[in-house]
Amino acid sequence: MLALCLPACNRNRNRVLEIAYVSVPQAVLRDHVAAVFNKTGVVKNGQRLEVLDRERRFVKVRAADGAEGWIEQRFLTSDQVYQSFQKLAQQETSDPVQAAGTIRNETNLHLTPGRETEHLYLLNQASKVMILKRASVEKSAAAMSAKTPNPKTSNNNAHAPVAMPVAMEDWWLIRDQQNRVGWVLSRMVDLDVPLEIAQYAEGQRLIAFFVLNEVPDGDKKVPQYLVTFTESKDGLPYDYDQI
Repeated sequence: MLALCLPACNRNRNRVLEIAYVSVPQAVLRDHVAAVFNKTGVVKNGQRLEVLDRERRFVKVRAADGAEGWIEQRFLTSDQVYQSFQKLAQQETSDPVQAAGTIRNETNLHLTPGRETEHLYLLNQASKVMILKRASVEKSAAAMSAKTPNPKTSNNNAHAPVAMPVAMEDWWLIRDQQNRVGWVLSRMVDLDVPLEIAQYAEGQRLIAFFVLNEVPDGDKKVPQYLVTFTESKDGLPYDYDQI
């Protein structure tokens, strides 16, 4: 009876409860949940893991290479979020590219616009992306707390209501070189603007640019561009107001 029970117990311990994905740049797998542990493996952003067990805020997982160990739950995102990213990429397959850009700093790729929304993939600094759409959303409470004055400590009349303007920020829907699609904070992307037209921005925000045609200039041809601008401000109710 003991010989029969042992294989059954092993099968239950290795039973896959669900699928999860690594949402941080890198994380260590540990042999057990304790302050002191041995490293059993390393997993990286976007990696698929099989969930084998749960204990408090830790999850036991198995990687594709067979490495098993415990990892903090907050380092993972669900298979549902992964599938939603796949669906988003399919939905935006035919979107025209508005501009090309370069990621300024390491940043997360979000499922919907907003700092607190679900994210999975991490874009590295200097990654090349294609910009597809724009959206404006309210800044999160955490992002505003350091900049918003406290009405209780302001110099205004204590009995007068203080109407604070709603702070907005722009997000861009992008496609990276691995065909992953998602939303990033617009200020995290520098447009790859040709030098011959960048100089004409004059304090305005350049939104998109397209080559209309080429005209002869001596022994070479020079492109003529259609360029769209707006004032350098987030949350505007339109994509551009100057051509």
